[in-house]
Amino acid sequence: PVNPPPREAAYVSNMAVDAKFRRQGIARALLSLCEELAKASGKRQAALHVREADAAARALYEGAAGYRQIAKDSWLETVQ
Repeated sequence: PVNPPPREAAYVSNMAVDAKFRRQGIARALLSLCEELAKASGKRQAALHVREADAAARALYEGAAGYRQIAKDSWLETVQ
């Protein structure tokens, strides 16, 4: 990633839920499991990347899960 996560943090990557199963708490359950595994391995922080346009994912991470934005990629850096 352009903005790599802190070395001491667990990194959540490529989490997705099929559209027909969304809005059932599956993403929150997956994220909770990721956080539990990170904590069990001694990590005190977790980091992730999310597309700015993905409002549902941002609502999950920033709202329900309490994550906060610490950096933002330039669109020039993310276009291939």
